[in-house]
This record gives sequence, structure tokens and C-alpha cells, in this order.
Amino acid sequence: MLPAQPGAADRSGAYCNALSRTGRATQIARKSAFKLLNYMLLYP
Repeated sequence: MLPAQPGAADRSGAYCNALSRTGRATQIARKSAFKLLNYMLLYP
């Protein structure tokens, strides 16, 4: 167990928030890219 540093919890919380945000953005981008690909395949 590391000694508690001031602001360490805030930093890790911000890191987790950023991680979840980028993860959500990646998920949305992948979904829209998949939709676009399907659209291009269905309507050549």
C-alpha cells in the first residue's frame, strides 16, 4: 500500500473519468463506422 498523497485520489478519479470518456467515444465511433460500412455495402 502506497502512502496517501494529497490529490492522489483526485488524480486517479480524473484518470478514470478520462478513460471512461475516451472508451465511450471509441464505442460510439466504432458503432457509427459499422453503420456507415453497412450502409455502403447495402447501397452500392
